[in-house]
Amino acid sequence: MRDMLISDTCVILDFCVINQLALLRRLDLRIVIPEDLLVDELSDWEKSIRSLGFALDSLSGNEMQKFFLPLMSQYQNSGLSYYDVLVLTLAKVRRTTLLTGDLRLRKAAVEQQVSLKGTIFLLEQLVIQKVLSVEASLALLEKMQKAGSRLPWSLAREMVLKAAKNNKA
Repeated sequence: MRDMLISDTCVILDFCVINQLALLRRLDLRIVIPEDLLVDELSDWEKSIRSLGFALDSLSGNEMQKFFLPLMSQYQNSGLSYYDVLVLTLAKVRRTTLLTGDLRLRKAAVEQQVSLKGTIFLLEQLVIQKVLSVEASLALLEKMQKAGSRLPWSLAREMVLKAAKNNKA
């Protein structure tokens, strides 16, 4: 079975703004986007996301009461948004990895013992799974930088090169 990852807005936007969202569907990963997030925060790309067949998920009423509301209360003064707590709750309840680049959300995920990955992981996977060459993955990284994505650029480049090297071994 494919690994499931719950994504927040920033990781999806890193690929949307360079018109490369379709690449993520070629990975042997099941990237899930919360329905509320799609409709409210990714509305400009909703049609593309739906047509590409990304999995959507939402919390049940019971899960909202039992898990989301306590986390929302816990993080009410932390700077996390409703949607941040929503993706954190989904990842925790579904016992899966959270895809995010948001530092506050990453800190909360560590506190909640939720596994974390981000855009750099996806760029690595594009190389490891032979969806893209290392050169093409580095070109994507450059496009993301020009588009204003906020990544640790030298680390991202290093990790993509390392993934390529390890993949050849």
